[in-house]
Amino acid sequence: RDQSSNNNPQYRLEAPNTPPIQLHSKACHPGLTAYYNWLSTTTSLYRIYSIPSYANVSVRSDSSLSQNEPSATVSVDSESTFYPAILPMQPSSERGQVPVYLEVTNRTSYESVHVYWVDYKGNEIYKGSIRNGGGIWTQTTYIGHPWTFRKGRDDRQPTGEESVLLKYVPFRIIPTVPGAETAQHGSFNGPIVGIQRFTLKDVPDGFVLREGLSPVCYVEDSIMPEPPLTRTSEVDTSSNNNNNPWASVKPFSPTEMTDAIRWSCLQMQREDAANPGRGLTSAKRLLQYLRNICLHPDEPKYRKLRTGNRICMETIYNT
Repeated sequence: RDQSSNNNPQYRLEAPNTPPIQLHSKACHPGLTAYYNWLSTTTSLYRIYSIPSYANVSVRSDSSLSQNEPSATVSVDSESTFYPAILPMQPSSERGQVPVYLEVTNRTSYESVHVYWVDYKGNEIYKGSIRNGGGIWTQTTYIGHPWTFRKGRDDRQPTGEESVLLKYVPFRIIPTVPGAETAQHGSFNGPIVGIQRFTLKDVPDGFVLREGLSPVCYVEDSIMPEPPLTRTSEVDTSSNNNNNPWASVKPFSPTEMTDAIRWSCLQMQREDAANPGRGLTSAKRLLQYLRNICLHPDEPKYRKLRTGNRICMETIYNT
């Protein structure tokens, strides 16, 4: 596994002898499902990654690639259902005012990833290609400008929805914090320029989205990450128990919990940078809840939060 994989939660797997966390509560528990829903909602305020996916597909590894580049080829059969990438907006650019610096790396097994800017009339304008094996593409764009990334070869520009790897649009500048810088001043004291970096990767063999769909690629973003992929064996799509919506949820791992806490704390720092005092208040309240759990591990009441409580609602739930 390459160095970038070691530091990224999406591709970090538990050691074989690391047991999952056993929940004390015997009631139906959502695991980290609520957290991942919150993560997706929060990150979508800053950028959108829309990735096509398939249902009812088999995944075949590409053994010709090195072990440092986990890769898989989606094998689509006639009964597979294709879900195209769709942006939650009219796919066209507007006159931009806030600049964003993009840096995209191609770690897929495709020969090239072709890059298209979606212009003011909704037409895709070819801007360049990113070679595989770590090719990097940089571009200054603007908030609200959509981009399309398509798989293909150097000698042919692809068309059609099934050639799309990713549809992306930046929505706002991410508040910068020490160690996770996401903005810089432009030249000659110009306007602040946002920074967004991500890597396109193949989906590792045996992994799918949490809802069981097979995406055509995976986006690695250390600042505003996507929810991690899950093993195919851990997705129970046959469960139809409406009385227990969490019946198919597996216990979460220590690494998942650690990553969730780390990202939540960083997001509190970002919120505090954007609105001084708000993130700090949330952090203090959350630490108090965690402290009560640690001091009273056998008391069920400390492991429950009433979302109707005014203090919890204002300082945790609505932040």
